[in-house]
Amino acid sequence: MVTILLPPRVLLRLNFSTGIPPAHRTMVVIPTLLSKTEELDTLVETLEIRYLGNRDAYLFFALLTDFRDAAEQSLASDDALIAYARNAIETINASYSDDRACIFYLFHRPRTWNPIDMIFTAAHDRI
Repeated sequence: MVTILLPPRVLLRLNFSTGIPPAHRTMVVIPTLLSKTEELDTLVETLEIRYLGNRDAYLFFALLTDFRDAAEQSLASDDALIAYARNAIETINASYSDDRACIFYLFHRPRTWNPIDMIFTAAHDRI
C-alpha cells in the first residue's frame, strides 16, 4: 500500500571524491554481542581494515556492544570483557595516533532486565 501511495524516487548523490567535508562527518558503527575475547580481536581487526581502506579525516569507526542474554543482569566475566574491549580500542587508537586522535570508539549497552523476556522464556521452556 505504501509503495502505491508513495512511489520510489531517486535520491540526490553526494560527491565525496575529494573527501568527506566536516559538515558530513560520519561514524561507521558495527553492532555486536560481546562473548569472547577472540571474537573481539577479530572485530577490532575488522575496524582496522575498514579504516585502512577508508582513511578520511572525518570518518570514524565504532563498536556498539551488548552482552549476550543471561538470567542475571551481570555475570562474573562481564567486567573482564569490557576491560578487554576498552583496552583493545585504546591500543588501536594509539597505533594510529600519528594520523589523528580518537578514530575508534567503543559504545557499550549494559544488560537491562525485561520482565516480558521471562514470560517468553518460561513459555518457550514449556514447549
